[in-house]
Amino acid sequence: MERHAGTKATGIADGVLECSDGSRVPYDRLLLATGGRARRLPYAAGHDHVHTLRGLGDVPALRADLESGGPLLVIGAGPLGLEVAASARSKGIGVTVLESGAEPLRRSLPAPLRRAVLRLHRSHGTRVHTGVTLTGLAPRGGALVATARDGRSRQAHTVLVACGIRSDAELAARAGLAVGDGIVVDATGASRDRSRTCVTPPARARLFDR
Repeated sequence: MERHAGTKATGIADGVLECSDGSRVPYDRLLLATGGRARRLPYAAGHDHVHTLRGLGDVPALRADLESGGPLLVIGAGPLGLEVAASARSKGIGVTVLESGAEPLRRSLPAPLRRAVLRLHRSHGTRVHTGVTLTGLAPRGGALVATARDGRSRQAHTVLVACGIRSDAELAARAGLAVGDGIVVDATGASRDRSRTCVTPPARARLFDR
């Protein structure tokens, strides 16, 4: 096996993988495992003290904001959002978690465990609100103000957007493969072009019609 560190795949054409260093790697079968990117909210873009977490490089800025004080607003009650919420509460920071669904962790845990986790977070002082759909986020008076569809608003010094990921399908799209909310594959994980096998987060892959 050959390893090409620090090299980015930039294109796929005629059985050849094109790389950022100018090299071209021929293949018989190609496995696409491009992963995903943190999902961003349009109304949260461009504001200071708004964070997403996808890699270790995203941690220092969030840590610096939290060390300067709270409160922290977490958008999304999945594993990542709740883990950060728990960590912030352990440092004495006020935390509010907003979840658009009826319960936190619906994709991760069965109902009894979801309820137990929710009780645990609330017992530690984390304010968790479900069924909340946000419509805006804007700076106001030195704070960030999140506005919900029901008209209620909540203020915070720091905001973490932790509402999932979106599949990184840009390379596949440039190669002419069918993409939607991820790369479109069949039940075996193969794309329409049967010379390529695509791997994406399961919730993002879709089956195409035969």
